[in-house]
Parts: sequence; C-alpha cells; structure tokens
Amino acid sequence: MFGGGEFQQATDTAYLYLDFANIECSISIKETSVRNDINRRALCVLNKNIGEREMQIITGDKNRYYSEYLTNGEFNKTALTNGKLIRGFNNSKLTVSLKDFISNCNSLFNMGYNVEIINGKEVLVHEEMKHFFRQEVSIVIPNQVNNVKRTVANEFIYSTIKSGYKKPSGDILYEDINGLSEVNTTNSYITNITRVEKEYNIESPYRFDSEGKELTVRQSISVNPNGDYRTDNTNFNLDLKNTGTSVLEEKIWSDYYDQLPKSNGTTPIFSPETMTGVYFTPFRNMQRHFWFLNNALTKFRDKYIRYTETRGNSEFVTKKQGEEEKAENGKYLVSDIETPRFVSQWVEFEYELDFNLLNAVNGKTNVNGRDIPNTYFRIEFVNEFNEKEFGYLFELKPNKEGKWKVLKAI
Repeated sequence: MFGGGEFQQATDTAYLYLDFANIECSISIKETSVRNDINRRALCVLNKNIGEREMQIITGDKNRYYSEYLTNGEFNKTALTNGKLIRGFNNSKLTVSLKDFISNCNSLFNMGYNVEIINGKEVLVHEEMKHFFRQEVSIVIPNQVNNVKRTVANEFIYSTIKSGYKKPSGDILYEDINGLSEVNTTNSYITNITRVEKEYNIESPYRFDSEGKELTVRQSISVNPNGDYRTDNTNFNLDLKNTGTSVLEEKIWSDYYDQLPKSNGTTPIFSPETMTGVYFTPFRNMQRHFWFLNNALTKFRDKYIRYTETRGNSEFVTKKQGEEEKAENGKYLVSDIETPRFVSQWVEFEYELDFNLLNAVNGKTNVNGRDIPNTYFRIEFVNEFNEKEFGYLFELKPNKEGKWKVLKAI
C-alpha cells in the first residue's frame, strides 16, 4: 500500500513452503507486494497554502485568504498532490479550482466560508462550519418582537446522504488489483425523513484512496518515463504528520484508532497496517457533518441513519478510544450522534433597530485575540409567547420597522 510521506514499504512478508517428492513440474510465482525499487517520495501542497494561492490568483493580491482551522486546527497537515507528482514528475503543476477546493474541504472537514473586511481588504474566511454557528450570544433584542412568522427551513432537511469521493468510479475502479478492498469510494445512507426528498451530497471532487495512489506510484518516472497514466491529472488528498524533518509522512491507523481496522464481513482488507486515509472514509466524513444533519432529526431520536449502498468496501470497521466500533455499513442511532446547534425552522419577525442594536449587528467580538463578526453568534430575542428564544441571523432589512429572519437555534 501507499504509506508514509515517502510511501514506505509495507512490513508484512508472505512465505511459501513446498515439499517435493519425485515430481517434475514448473512453478511460476508473481510478485504483487509493494515495490522497493522506486522512489516513493512525492511533492504536495498543504491545503492552507492552496487557499492562499487561489485567492492571490483571483485578486492579484496577497493576504486575501484566512483559515485558522487549516493553519492550527486538527487537519492543518492535510494536503493535495496529483498523479504526475506521485510518479515523480516534479516539474508538473497542481491544478486546483477554488470551487473544487472549497467543496473538498466541506466534504472532508465540514468547512464553510464567508467574505470579511480585514485590515481594509475583502478576505475569504474559510473555517470549520461551527465557527459560523457559535453558541455564545452577541446580540440581544431587549423587548418582545412583533409579527412573528414561522416556517419550515426545508433547505436543511435531507432524506438521503451521499458521502465519499466522486472518483474512482465507472471503468477506473482498479479492476486489475484489490479493488474490492478499497473503502474510500462512495457510500449512501438514508434518514427517517419521508416528506422531503433531498440528498445531502458531500462527495469530494478529489480522491483519497490508497489503492489509487499505490497503482500510480508503480508507474514511477523510473519505470515509465515516457508514458501517460490515467491518474496523471487526478488530484489526491493526503493526511500528513511531522517526522522531525522537512519530509512529511502519511498518517496510518494508529494515529487515530486504538485497534487495527478490520472487516465485518467477507471483503478482505489489504494491508490495514499501512493503509492511509483511514480517518477520511465515507462514514468518518459524514460523522463530522452529524451535528449539521441532526437539525431535522431531533424528533426522531429513537430512529437511525442507515447505510444503503456503496461502490467500495462497506465492511470496513474502525474504533477510536472511548467509542464503540463503527462500520461503514452500519446504522447510527440519532440520539447518539452529535447534538445540533439549530433546528430546521425559520423565524421571521419585526423589530426596529436603534443605534445600539445596529452597532451590535455590525460589530465584532474578540475571542482569543481574534475579532469575529457578531452575526456568527446566537441572537437572543423575546418571541410571540413572551419567552426568550435564540437564533442565527440570515437576513436583516434595517429600514423602518426592521425585518429579521433567523434560523432557530438550540
């Protein structure tokens, strides 16, 4: 398997014992293990640097991208490379669009973005989605609001979920080797929502499969210096860690889990010890979205999010410390998944803005040395029942009576 920043060789060794007794025959043995005669080191670009470069190209100016999450967060050493760089063609370029980059980060990490004015410039702020749904209160409407209207926020209700990767698919499911063992393809799941037919699609436009990287590196420049390969222009995600040198290494199972990944069925797992991308399986990606998906499931706490189908190995099982084993093809009790920060209900009301309230809406709150717009925090108001309620501001027309539209917060 393709493992480590230098794509280290797998450590497993298989032995074949034969007893001969007056037998005349010929034996042919085909070697299919990791090759150690090719360079397994490749160039890559950290996601933070990709965001910075994308915005510099678009605006012609530096410092137009900011992401605390990709700088110091849990996945600050994630990166992108492509097939040609994996093969050792170091003069190749990594082609990334801002749209696909944003989509990839949302799929894997559940990230969102907004444009803020920072130091007099418009800056793309790209953070974990929870950054934009903060649980503290920053704006308080002191009196009861008027003309309250409540509607269902259908935009946040989903009956099905598709998580994983758009590629490999079709005729490039590496039919020639170990294809059935690959987990980082695409899984589909279903919720208990029946009145709305809508899919929550978080398929990444980029790949994260070990098999694809391994097959690509075997077409190294030292082996195939003049020929093309089908993944040359394909972007691959990397989950990296420091090694004490300038060379980063891909994370493996022991960086996240307290037991070796296994199969809960008949589909084998090829070399789980060296498998990479194990924290970015379709289920684990979806798990990082659970708090967002759960907004419409609060009335179905005894129901399940259930697996329906896959393109790859759905029998893959992982376990983090303090949790039960999680299978890609499992069912997940709603009461056990992460608590939502809002529910799928729009609350529209009228309340006139005075000078202080307008300043609060346009103001910022300093959190650990960072100025964060107040609109990312919860708004407190007194509803039509003369009860305190909370919401996240989505629309505001400040003229005359003041028209507010908030998403009901928990």
